[in-house]
Amino acid sequence: MNADIVKLFQTPTNAYRAKPFWSWNGQLEKEELLRQVHVIKEMGFGGYFMHSRTGLATEYLGKEWFELINACADEGEKLAMESWLYDEDRWPSGTAGGMVTQDPQYRLHFIRCTVQPGTEFSWDDSVIKAYAGEVDGFNYSQLQEVNRDIPVTDYDFKTVVSFRIEQMQESSFYNGATYADLMNAETTQRFIEITHEAYKKECGDRIGNSILGIFTDEPHRGALMDGFSMATEEAHWISPWTPKLPEYFQARFGYDLLACLPELFLFPEGQRVSQVKWHYVELLQQLFLENWAKPCDKWCRDNGLILTGHILHEDSLTAQTAMCGSVMRYYEHMEYPGIDLLTEGNRCYWVAKQLQSAARQVGRDWLLSELDGCTGWQMSFEGHKAIGDWQALFGINLRCPHLSWYTMQGEAKRDFPASIFHQSAWWREYEHLESYYARIHVLMMQGKPECDVLVLNPIESLWCQIYPGWSRWLSAQHADIKRIEKNYVDLFHCLMGAQIDFDYGDEDMLLRMGSLDSEADAPRLRLGKQSYKAVVVSGMTTIRATTLALLEQFAQAGGTVIFAGDAPAYVDALTSERAKELETETIQVGAPDEALVTELKVSAAPLVSALRKDGVHQTEVFTQVRRDGDKSIVMAINTNRENWHHDTILRFHGEGHVQEWDCVTGERFAVKAHQFESHLDIVVDFPPVGEKLYVITPEADSSLPVRPAHTTPTLHH
Repeated sequence: MNADIVKLFQTPTNAYRAKPFWSWNGQLEKEELLRQVHVIKEMGFGGYFMHSRTGLATEYLGKEWFELINACADEGEKLAMESWLYDEDRWPSGTAGGMVTQDPQYRLHFIRCTVQPGTEFSWDDSVIKAYAGEVDGFNYSQLQEVNRDIPVTDYDFKTVVSFRIEQMQESSFYNGATYADLMNAETTQRFIEITHEAYKKECGDRIGNSILGIFTDEPHRGALMDGFSMATEEAHWISPWTPKLPEYFQARFGYDLLACLPELFLFPEGQRVSQVKWHYVELLQQLFLENWAKPCDKWCRDNGLILTGHILHEDSLTAQTAMCGSVMRYYEHMEYPGIDLLTEGNRCYWVAKQLQSAARQVGRDWLLSELDGCTGWQMSFEGHKAIGDWQALFGINLRCPHLSWYTMQGEAKRDFPASIFHQSAWWREYEHLESYYARIHVLMMQGKPECDVLVLNPIESLWCQIYPGWSRWLSAQHADIKRIEKNYVDLFHCLMGAQIDFDYGDEDMLLRMGSLDSEADAPRLRLGKQSYKAVVVSGMTTIRATTLALLEQFAQAGGTVIFAGDAPAYVDALTSERAKELETETIQVGAPDEALVTELKVSAAPLVSALRKDGVHQTEVFTQVRRDGDKSIVMAINTNRENWHHDTILRFHGEGHVQEWDCVTGERFAVKAHQFESHLDIVVDFPPVGEKLYVITPEADSSLPVRPAHTTPTLHH
């Protein structure tokens, strides 16, 4: 590494340090705010997000609010601190504290399905469609549309399935209004006028200078037959709606959605997988991106602000489908895309991996995580480290600790404690933790990722199987969807436990950015800025025809395609043998297991392996590798919070000299490695949540002191 990187590693700048959610939650006073800016700096943070929270007494977006924003930005500039805005009063983003949705035309609406005996049905002005026929549970047959001209007695002995459009229930959380319809471009424009344009007017040339960017928090398009955060009765029988939805549906898919409403909610002749369902969820995704994500991103780029934040909700495929669709597609439309991983025990590693994958593919260098929240006052620095290490491993380099309270008065003291601020006894020691993470970020931003495996993201296999209550409060309810979720988790651990890095691939992104890599000297599949030697298909019920066509081309060119488990039985949510035909021409293993690992080691061998003395993978050690010219950077962590992993052999394939970079102290050491014909080994003790960072260089650096070495490995070679 050159001298500048070594110096930056030893003394990281504020760009690499965390920016906490600074919770403005009381009657704000300028002198106290400016004092707290200095506290934030003393804690080792690199800046702050000025964030309206529960308890705020100063008028949100009022004259005094902007005066205080500007004063803090000016003070931060003096201290070389980054000042960031937050685009909402509390969360989720989109209503401007209810100001947008005071106007009913911007409110979130749903379509409700009601199934009832014909004798109980009656027409009213809210009914847009009704059908009568045979319904057994969620299965239906012989449904015929009925209208107001047909006497109700004609369907006395049938079941009626009717549909109504209803507004989201008003709530004090939205200051007496509702959440916003973010599939409506006019809603977004109104939100930008009230929020972004006001900051532009009141903050002047600070925008894009002393005020670096803006955080958007948990926008979504409404719960999909799930009921999450809804006070409405039978909320799992409603689904997001926007006025022009039928018009858009007809234009994009060529048929009438209103004529297919029973199939959207129920199962025709018991058929669970439906193209109508898949098309509907896909359209919701498109409208959310086109009418919310893209305009917000464009405004920020046009006005010199960096857009960051995260959307609702990421922890599982089910949670994503229920609230927004595919989070990976949203990350394209944020300059610093991000996630939310609160609580101390959240081990949804794949959330960070999805973000890292999309960021690599679209060329984003800074990845945010809102973390450490909902942990309680008892959490130790070890807890902070256990949360932060694996996220840093998977590319998180803009940490947003949640929360740093302005005050503990009133309800504020119960707002997801603990406060990571001066209210905590250890606040003056926190700088050590921040410097540690900043050093990791510096090193893990050098070079480019070493990643040769693409795993197709199976999220659209959920879209084609929705029904009322398929998910409850973001948790899958049906066995078929639970199996997809389990396979997703098992596949992650199978690969990362064997130190095989991979990226997820969203099928729509693959459609728009995928191709055979014409510049590679061996068969590779390109997705945006990344290219891969092998593609894994696993846990998919349906696959896109466009994805299959690309995989067929890749396989014919000599690329590696592996089916782990059954091939998808549906293509574009229609029954098809095409995926099974490709499976017979490529590689098939029974499940995400050791057989998959063996195949991938042939086609996409990892640079580093973590092994026990018996030669078995140390599956609780995760790694990431980056190439920087003729050097390699390796980060390895023990994900177990209880157990040591003594005498772990880290095997680096190839030749070279090993340096250890100590992120706690900023020191560097030479490490004695044992060179074999095709690899070199070092022996490492990993304490619980222990981490190691190494740089492999072609030449030795004689100026470095030698780290005490372990004995020669006894593993057979």
